[in-house]
Amino acid sequence: MARAQQRDQAATELVRALLIVNAGGAGALLVFIQAVWKIDTSLVKPTVWALSFLCFGAMCAAAFHLLRYEASWYYQNNWLRGWRNLRRAYLGAAIAALLAFLVGVVVLAVGMLSILATGIKTATPEVSVNAAPGPPPATDQRGPNWELAATLTVPATVVVVGWWIVSFLTTRRDRDSKRREIRVQHLIEAYRQFANSSNRPFTEDVRGALESATTDIQLLGSARVVDLVDKWVEAYIARQPGVTSPLATALRDELREELRLECLPRPPKVLRIDVDEPKGEEPG
Repeated sequence: MARAQQRDQAATELVRALLIVNAGGAGALLVFIQAVWKIDTSLVKPTVWALSFLCFGAMCAAAFHLLRYEASWYYQNNWLRGWRNLRRAYLGAAIAALLAFLVGVVVLAVGMLSILATGIKTATPEVSVNAAPGPPPATDQRGPNWELAATLTVPATVVVVGWWIVSFLTTRRDRDSKRREIRVQHLIEAYRQFANSSNRPFTEDVRGALESATTDIQLLGSARVVDLVDKWVEAYIARQPGVTSPLATALRDELREELRLECLPRPPKVLRIDVDEPKGEEPG
């Protein structure tokens, strides 16, 4: 189950990155295609082709999430045949998005290298008294076209750097969110076990709950809470009465701070209802 979740998360991150690079690359090409048209129309064709592939890749990456959502619905309702078909479809969409991005980059790169290597042709007017009317002859200028190189390189660099920054920040945010979620879940469970075990008879279930809670706190708690649980464990080993109220208060305050809730000035109170307590006489 854990491995399946890891694979699903990896696939989601991959397709999210593909959506970003395809959509970002298409947006960048739309921005400077007008400048390319003015400088050298021979690069318009590969630019349009690259734009088409990137748009197709962005649509495939977006379709991945829709198909995956539908596949999960089929799986929850035990419609395995439909789930298998949709699974093939969303995996195919992810592969198509990756291939579309690669093909778009290759097409644009080949076009750029071809134009930069051959140069451009410009029309140079010649002033002559005896010249026949008509368009001026074209002069073939071979060599690097630095204006075109700057026009193409700067937006491409911005796209690559922007994609890397967005991907890095997204990955770090998701990793921090997952770590925070795991930590909060385990500490909440530890707090519940401590609260449920206090002022109860020391049974086998209570012992297991306390052992599990102390282990989770020592693994995921802050330095202050870990210090309190260590003192509580040392007191228990020394057969001294251990008080769980400071530990429960510190753990509660840490969880409320992590969940961005207001801090409470008083220690927690735990309700215990004794079912064997004799009832008072009803009024006659």
